[in-house]
Amino acid sequence: MNYKRLEELNNLRQSGALTEEEFQREKQKLFEQQDSAGNSGIPFDLSESAYLGLMNFVFLVPTVGWILSIIAWVIGKDKSAKIDEQGKNIVNFMISYALYGLIFFCSILMVIGIVLIPAAVVVGVLVIVFPIIAGIKGLNGETWRYPLTIEFLR
Repeated sequence: MNYKRLEELNNLRQSGALTEEEFQREKQKLFEQQDSAGNSGIPFDLSESAYLGLMNFVFLVPTVGWILSIIAWVIGKDKSAKIDEQGKNIVNFMISYALYGLIFFCSILMVIGIVLIPAAVVVGVLVIVFPIIAGIKGLNGETWRYPLTIEFLR
């Protein structure tokens, strides 16, 4: 709600610059603007940027974060093109880094992968750092394509 604008209207009414009828009409316009902005269809009445941030940050929840990110994407993908794009980026990130982890794990089991242990540690750190970066970008209203991801979903 634009309280500053409402206060300005009230001051104009009190000073006599606006009649009661004009004040009520302008106040109603403010409420209608509030309703149309609040009914964007994005779940939980969040702004698009807040929802983008949430989709990325929730990935960091231990054990179920990846499921929550997918659920957030599925719920919001029809409400915004940016939400749909970021959801695809998140899923591509999950699949890509799961494959990288599987490759590192198998190579470590085959002993030749002992050299790859530092690379596996780096990937593990990136799985934490990248969602934080993407969440911050999302809060700024931007989508972010995670680096080193294979584009399974377009």
